[in-house]
Amino acid sequence: MKHLKKLFIIAGLAVLVFTVGCKPELSFAAFFDSVYDDYYLFAIDSDGQLWTASGEGWAKDGLVCPGKAPYSLGACYDAGADDWIVATLDSDGQLWLSGREEWSIVGGRLYGVPPFTLTCFYDSELYTAIFYAMSADGGLFYFDGENWSVDGAPCLGKGPYAVTGFHDTTDDLWILKCIDSAGRVFNARVEDWEDGGVNIPGKAPFDISGFFDPTYDAYLFYALNSEGQLYVQGDTWEAAGEKCGGEGPYRLSCFYDSNDGYWIVYALDGSGAVYTHNGDAWAKWIDGMQ
Repeated sequence: MKHLKKLFIIAGLAVLVFTVGCKPELSFAAFFDSVYDDYYLFAIDSDGQLWTASGEGWAKDGLVCPGKAPYSLGACYDAGADDWIVATLDSDGQLWLSGREEWSIVGGRLYGVPPFTLTCFYDSELYTAIFYAMSADGGLFYFDGENWSVDGAPCLGKGPYAVTGFHDTTDDLWILKCIDSAGRVFNARVEDWEDGGVNIPGKAPFDISGFFDPTYDAYLFYALNSEGQLYVQGDTWEAAGEKCGGEGPYRLSCFYDSNDGYWIVYALDGSGAVYTHNGDAWAKWIDGMQ
């Protein structure tokens, strides 16, 4: 009987640890819509549920994605279609597009090593959304609307990776950068990845986000570690103010507001709370998901 009691206690503790310790894994994407002069924030959890944020908090958006977790989210405003693009790449390498009421499969699968990370941005010269993805073994893949193809040699870092990309509207270039699980930053080139020669301090997982500022004809990149410390790339990578007050792991998304001419930096913490950064400090914008 004593042994049975011990077993029940151990089982109960295991359930408690599992329940408390297992948070939903979140992926995050945000963008600016210059036509409607508004910001849009989306997240997808490990159940495949898409969420959209407003000043009042998070709300579920449409049906659960029927893909396989973990998911990586990408989003942008497609000016050519005058609509949002919200897509997710699942761990089977399948790209899904949100139709607000349902998810639809787009193209063939990406065959690589999961987990995958997705980046999505709008090309104003081609009038279309661009999708890139990275696999855990450093492969970079481009989606042509029907299939994924390998783009250059694998990155020499240590996976898994986070990847960011955007369109340079002045020089009509696609700019891609990634960060690996050791915090090493790499730049994408035509054939190979270039080692950026720097490691972001702190613990994994790391996230990275960047954008093009047409006013100054310049790129700006931010990186965030699991402790909530933000870094900004200038001549070197420098810590930007105090650590975020939330709970890790964090996801990062930043973009340029082309109507008002300033930068927006958002962080999503492990509970789903969203924080904004003013250049020196973080402030909580909305609470976590309920």
